[in-house]
Amino acid sequence: GVYADVDLSKATFQKKVRNAQISQYNFQLVVGKSEVENGTVNIRTRENKVEGEMKVEEMIEMLKRHIAEFK
Repeated sequence: GVYADVDLSKATFQKKVRNAQISQYNFQLVVGKSEVENGTVNIRTRENKVEGEMKVEEMIEMLKRHIAEFK
């Protein structure tokens, strides 16, 4: 029940964030080298609110709660 796109382009980070905002994604999950090493993601919302770093397992549970709210 979750759809995801990955931006592997050579665009700058700011350009990738802006493209995601224009596309109206509900969440933007930012994964860099440190996130890979820590097993985390940095989360931004559609409103560009930075939720911060979260363990992947916690993020999955958060998404499940959001999905359940809209069913």
